[in-house]
Amino acid sequence: MEPLRPSQPNWMQSARPKLKSTAQESSPDGPSPYAGAADSFREMARQKLKPTYSYPGAKLVEFTALQLAEAHYLKQGQGEVTPAPAVGQPRSGMLGNQAYMNSLVSAQLTCLPALAPLLVGVLGDLDPQKISGVSHSNGDNKWNIAGGSLADQIRVSQAIGGQQQALGFPLTGVLDGAEPERVSQALQPLREQIGPERLQNLLKNVHIQTYLGEVQSGPSAGMGGLGGGGQVAIARDALLDPEKARDYLGHEIGHLVDEEMGRKFGVLLLSDHPVSPFGKGEVGDFRSDYARRNRMEDFAETHTDLMLNWRLYKQFPELGMLARGKYGEKLTFIAQNCYDWTFAAPRPHLVKMAEDVRSGQSPLGYRNAAGELVEADKTLQRILKTLQAHTGPGGVLDEEKVFAVSRPEQTRRRWVLDALRQQPGETRQAVSVQETARDIQRAASLIKGDPEKPRLGGSVLRALEMGGPIFAAQCGEQLGDAPEVRKYLDSMTTVAGTTWQPGTF
Repeated sequence: MEPLRPSQPNWMQSARPKLKSTAQESSPDGPSPYAGAADSFREMARQKLKPTYSYPGAKLVEFTALQLAEAHYLKQGQGEVTPAPAVGQPRSGMLGNQAYMNSLVSAQLTCLPALAPLLVGVLGDLDPQKISGVSHSNGDNKWNIAGGSLADQIRVSQAIGGQQQALGFPLTGVLDGAEPERVSQALQPLREQIGPERLQNLLKNVHIQTYLGEVQSGPSAGMGGLGGGGQVAIARDALLDPEKARDYLGHEIGHLVDEEMGRKFGVLLLSDHPVSPFGKGEVGDFRSDYARRNRMEDFAETHTDLMLNWRLYKQFPELGMLARGKYGEKLTFIAQNCYDWTFAAPRPHLVKMAEDVRSGQSPLGYRNAAGELVEADKTLQRILKTLQAHTGPGGVLDEEKVFAVSRPEQTRRRWVLDALRQQPGETRQAVSVQETARDIQRAASLIKGDPEKPRLGGSVLRALEMGGPIFAAQCGEQLGDAPEVRKYLDSMTTVAGTTWQPGTF
């Protein structure tokens, strides 16, 4: 694919629409209209907001009270003595918002070993309907942002003093002491790949928050991140897992890159360009179900993949990008047009390897009941990353660690390594649901002592180990409910291992 040619800036070019701020409700200053466990936090919130908002609306007051309540108990947990507010009878309030409560608990804030009764009282008195803010949409993806808008969330954090830095980037939110370092660790590889100066121009602020809002399109769920206009927000619990934090940041920064490169190529967003491959294709042409919502989310999800697998795709572009159909075209589009990657002539042995994987001429993946190859490419990418992780200085592979796994996984890794080294290996096929189901049915029908029974049994066991639990479940669906056959299948899966996972036996 040839990279696009940048267009000259056009004075008619429009900017990305900005999210609307919460409407400010004008009301005379006077006694608090609120009452309950959170009342003191609401009063404090109104005072904190006054320098920025002459008459802060109810949504902002409620949202700021929530932030102040978190900050209050965070300081208590860190050993600072802070006055406790009056406690009222806990009501539903934010306690009824499961996404918020899950995030709060999973974030493991030092101040919340057992959700202090005072905090329960405050959260029970806050109104989730007021906090939810206003709805936003980018096509099929719809969401409700807590506090009204990301800009409002950041201004609230600044008003209550929640400001630090991570790698020189402004960091806002009610922050746990370890969170700036978690953000720095997640940002570091992204900064190296994108370029320090370029990322500094792209990313104006990182915001951390327990409850960002709710996704409304599809099953209701708490939001994991937001990105646009130079601002990025990440849900607090995402930071607990470094890989997950990089994934979220790579996605949200992907939205910023989409905006930046859109301006360069004369469109609102690069994903909107007439030759853009995003938002098109079948299920297998997207990184995730979320990517299928629209072009913007497809771009951001593909950008995340490039960030997480940068080194892998650089070393093996024939396997990671060029041979992956329409999804590979999306990766290549971003690599070429956003990061100026160039590709040398494909190496024939890697092209052959990719063809073998795609055609099922390898032990990677399996064929489902419809004969479609499943999980083969995903398994290949995983094994390639494993080989990279165990390659030391001078390109020396630590084979002892690579092959310190179960026999089925050894088989997969050996096949990949032999193909990379251009060593002819034993011809192998991806296991098949239909063939394995037939072997199970045949083995179950044979009497004990028939020499064919153990031969078939060994073949079935190897297939189940290579295919994994989902493969075994699909074999079961093919076999139906015949008691003897089900009993035989259950005995085989017990031998394979009751807790096995694909690729980790």
